[in-house]
Amino acid sequence: IFAQACFVLGFPGEEDKDRTLTRKMVFDLAKAGVSEIALFIVTPVPGSDIHKEFSGYTDYSQLNFSPSWRRDYYRLNKFRVKLYAEFLWWKLRFHPLSILKQPFNFLLRNFNTKMEMTPYRVLLTVLMLKGLIGKRVQK
Repeated sequence: IFAQACFVLGFPGEEDKDRTLTRKMVFDLAKAGVSEIALFIVTPVPGSDIHKEFSGYTDYSQLNFSPSWRRDYYRLNKFRVKLYAEFLWWKLRFHPLSILKQPFNFLLRNFNTKMEMTPYRVLLTVLMLKGLIGKRVQK
């Protein structure tokens, strides 16, 4: 069984100490053997309780998985990217086989988790956009 732990960062009122606790929980989960993590930055949904606490976007289309209109986006994204890297390091440290088999899963297209499949999908998308595979995408 593969397990994913999802975290949402950047809720109104969140402080550095909250992110420290999140980091500790990710460490504990990596040590316990969780398969993968997902780190999202909260984006308000119109009509939700937290929607009125956010400003800075000019169009509803900006309310997506990468809310770069947020004043704290770059700080939160830096934390997110660093925590992904730390998770992979901790996973390698505590469960090395789960990390070491990922290149083979990639090459064999035998994905067990989204973290394994995502680089493959990115590679396919880039190759398609460059016209190296499939039909060339017209601009």
